[in-house]
Amino acid sequence: MRSWRVAVTVVAVLLFGLIGTVAGPGWHPQPLDQTLVVQTPDVAIGGDVATDPLGTYETRTETFTVELDGATVRATVHEPVGAPGLRPGLVFMHGAGTATHDNFWQISEALASAGVVAMVPDKRMDTYSARYRDYPAMAEDYMHSFRELAARPGVDPDRVGFYAESEGAFIAPVAAAEHPEVAHVVLVSAPVVPAREQFALATDTYLRNLGAPEQLLRAVPRLLGSEIPGGGFVYADFDVSPYQQRMDQPVLMVYGTEDVSMPVVQAPAKVVADLAEAGNGGYTVRYFEGANHGIRIDGELAPGFPEVLARWLQGLPETADAQPRIAGGQPDQRFRAEPVDSPRWYASGDMIVLTLVGPLALLALGPVLWLLTRLVRRPSEALPSPLARTTAALALGVLAVWTLFVSYLLVVADLALNYETNPFAVQGGWLGVQVVAIGTTAVGVWSATTWLRVRRSGVRTGTVGTITLVGVHLGALVLLLAAGYWGVFPTVW
Repeated sequence: MRSWRVAVTVVAVLLFGLIGTVAGPGWHPQPLDQTLVVQTPDVAIGGDVATDPLGTYETRTETFTVELDGATVRATVHEPVGAPGLRPGLVFMHGAGTATHDNFWQISEALASAGVVAMVPDKRMDTYSARYRDYPAMAEDYMHSFRELAARPGVDPDRVGFYAESEGAFIAPVAAAEHPEVAHVVLVSAPVVPAREQFALATDTYLRNLGAPEQLLRAVPRLLGSEIPGGGFVYADFDVSPYQQRMDQPVLMVYGTEDVSMPVVQAPAKVVADLAEAGNGGYTVRYFEGANHGIRIDGELAPGFPEVLARWLQGLPETADAQPRIAGGQPDQRFRAEPVDSPRWYASGDMIVLTLVGPLALLALGPVLWLLTRLVRRPSEALPSPLARTTAALALGVLAVWTLFVSYLLVVADLALNYETNPFAVQGGWLGVQVVAIGTTAVGVWSATTWLRVRRSGVRTGTVGTITLVGVHLGALVLLLAAGYWGVFPTVW
């Protein structure tokens, strides 16, 4: 009997691993076959036009309220004191990680000291959530701040544009395409490709940098290609290219070479191609060596970044196509950001929730019924001791598998987001999860065969006992199948 159990366990583990291999969708990111070659490591903006350097003027700030359609936001203006003539203006658009008028303080102050009037409004939050975001509507909200800045004394209304960071780069092209009064656009760490494609590329890059197992890489489209349970997240497939193809404003694109979350080659190349569709050759690209997603190095703005912004803005239109067009550190993007395949029906967003919540309810059903019988009448018949032990071990084992798996994912996510590596945690942790999963499968086989032997012996298990046995074994089977889908078991190939 013991060798038979071992054989069944091996077959079950192989089947669970096979599910992880063939259930799909697969994940085969393609190497990027294009590059952007920098012309010089010097990021300075060329041209003969004279511009004020940083530190030329004292600065002052003012915070006030901007009226939107149906809401209000606070905004802070940073402006130079005593700067002659009308000055260029810049309205900041937030990425996903910022939201208030107190953000971008350092860069806004630097720009103001060079004579640029910088305005940072709050992000409108009553229409913004993890589930729902409307980028065209957000563009209209930011246009209210744009008009406030353009009408401000000392600001040249014909020289006001947008600074858009990360997610904000989905919004600025919409505003620029729909409103020709927008004079210029600065795209900082712009995804350009739809967010779902960018998320997949970033996740894949993070995992590869950590040395994560192949099974986790296969899980990328299974997680990111699925819809959110209950709907929403439509903005993840928003395509900004049609708006970029209508932009006639000069565009400055800025990236950090250490920003592994963005398609740092593919994205600016796409912007250049889109602008060409509009007959717009006014682009400039700058890569800051060693800088991260926020164009920072060790927490400080990358050297030369504020100077590049100030000179480019003040020197327009001469600096719109000044040489060098592409400069700084050489970017590196290993794989293309591409559309992500959707999982099949059995792994849709709602089904993912169902295959986790349903089995957990089955595991709890028997103990809950047993507790109720103790409260309302005499206790139910107890399960035979060997069967009770194996059933309890199976329930605890499958809970341990999922607890360890989720904990492992949290550890990996923390390492990735903090740009840290820990081979022991990544490789050792994954091995530990697999060992527990295989052990739990063995316990499941042991428990099922023990139940079969008890039934053949004619021993009664009672109604509550039978419900407990069915619930635990069926729930455990579904949870182990789900673990196989997510790659927890060793794969066949």
